[in-house]
Amino acid sequence: MSLQRGSWFSGSGSGEAILGYNAAATLALNVGDRLPVGPTHRPVAIHGVFDRSGTQDDGMIFLPLPFAQELFDRQGKLTGVGVRLKSLDRVQAFLEKMFNLPSVQAITMTQFRSTVVEFVATSRILLMLSALVASFIGALGVLNAMTMSVAERLREFGLMKAVGASPSDLFGLTLLETGCLGLLGALLGTLMTAVGGWGLEALLRQVVPFVPPGRLIVIDTVSAVGSILAALLLAMAAGLYPAARAALVRPAPILRQVA
Repeated sequence: MSLQRGSWFSGSGSGEAILGYNAAATLALNVGDRLPVGPTHRPVAIHGVFDRSGTQDDGMIFLPLPFAQELFDRQGKLTGVGVRLKSLDRVQAFLEKMFNLPSVQAITMTQFRSTVVEFVATSRILLMLSALVASFIGALGVLNAMTMSVAERLREFGLMKAVGASPSDLFGLTLLETGCLGLLGALLGTLMTAVGGWGLEALLRQVVPFVPPGRLIVIDTVSAVGSILAALLLAMAAGLYPAARAALVRPAPILRQVA
């Protein structure tokens, strides 16, 4: 790999870093800037940027080995070694040799990439299932709350119908109340998501050594508005039965009870 700009490390124990081409572009950092790294987020100076190589190295951050061992409290130890072969034909033979070494686990980039892709896909499915379960529970909660509310106010609905309110008026009034309940829940949920995302981001920065600067969890306007509309529609759907029950109330039995 050749340097596009900057220079090599000034010493093996220096607190300096060299960025891959994509890492520098993503983090918007240049030579002379500082990047917090390690468990203590120690700032290190960017000493250079590698030229584009078309490999995974473009997205990496390179540190001098002694400095990295000191930074992560792993003096004299290695957690992983990257090996680049000149020919792909040698991969299988190299892996067979590595498998015979005690306490060594050999993983190719293809295996690592497939594992990451499967993990992301599984996580996405779990998140979707969790969202569906949460939506179902929320709809049941709205249905239960509005059904109890209508049952407690049957006398009011009967009197309103006796003085001229039509079934559509009662239906619309109950459905409007359900929509307000769903909208309030959607707004509170969006606010809790934003606050929870901020807390999770702060926790990640304390636990994960290499966390890129800037916001990690961003709630864009389109997603927020879409989520609020979806919650509102779900609440309205759950309120159809209570609204229909309110619209079908008969005023005669209610008036007898009042009399």
